[in-house]
Amino acid sequence: MTKTHPSNFFEEEFALGYCPNTENYDPNFIGPTWDELLDLLVKEKIKELYILFCGKARSDGNIGGTGFGLVTQRDVQHVLIEEWNKVGGKIKDISTDPDYTPYLAEKLLGLNVIPEHVTGIVVRKVR
Repeated sequence: MTKTHPSNFFEEEFALGYCPNTENYDPNFIGPTWDELLDLLVKEKIKELYILFCGKARSDGNIGGTGFGLVTQRDVQHVLIEEWNKVGGKIKDISTDPDYTPYLAEKLLGLNVIPEHVTGIVVRKVR
């Protein structure tokens, strides 16, 4: 087995919502918002993070992790600001509506497995 990072690369892990499997996936579950993600990053002083989006993938309908990557708090903020500029100032609607979370996740990570429904976000703080 090959390690891709030292074992002490991550400091702490946080979760918003839940990461489902095929037995416990709830299509009616209201997942986390971008606002909740940003609040967590600020509260826990997370500048760099490994992020995992969980839920249902749009492309193949698979349940579980739908996309992951190593990003910064600034990246997370920038995606929201870019979208705000496109729609002309309705940033609170975008950041507090969980229906926007899959779209913002796709923009953040450039995902090829696009989440259809995000039930959870796992954040691992990078040292």
